[in-house]
Amino acid sequence: MSRPRIFVDLDGTCAEWVPEGNWREKGYFLSLTPVREMTETLRLVSDIFEIHVLSWAVSPTAEKEKRLWVSEYMPFVKTDRVHIVPYGASKQKYVPGGVKQEDLLIDDYTPALFAWKAAGGRPVKFYNGLNGTQGRYRKSGGDMICRQWGSIRMAEELLKKEHNFSCTV
Repeated sequence: MSRPRIFVDLDGTCAEWVPEGNWREKGYFLSLTPVREMTETLRLVSDIFEIHVLSWAVSPTAEKEKRLWVSEYMPFVKTDRVHIVPYGASKQKYVPGGVKQEDLLIDDYTPALFAWKAAGGRPVKFYNGLNGTQGRYRKSGGDMICRQWGSIRMAEELLKKEHNFSCTV
């Protein structure tokens, strides 16, 4: 029997997003520090969920750096479960076997979450302290997890059968 799957974004979700940094510059993605609350949450649930990384890259260099970053900070994610998508492409088109109803996408980018939901999956917004300023996702009634909860509470919320969780931004 296959395990339920979690697909997770990298920048701003598992890795600290540095808005003033030049993300087109070589070395940028390797220099990002992990969001410990998220990487630890995913490690905690990795025996139950099949963890996949699903992230955009602007160049072959960015793709290589993201793969190296995952191997260093998320060693519990198998290399064949790291899916790097051309920047701006539909993430759901790169999901092995297509998006299933029970598939979660944890992302900080609202348009990607809306597209995931339209494809039939379960979107979960990650509030990282930089995003959520316009309230579009909150108004949609979608599921959310918050960095300030810490990894134990985030893991508990992800393990619930019904995902009607929310947080204050």
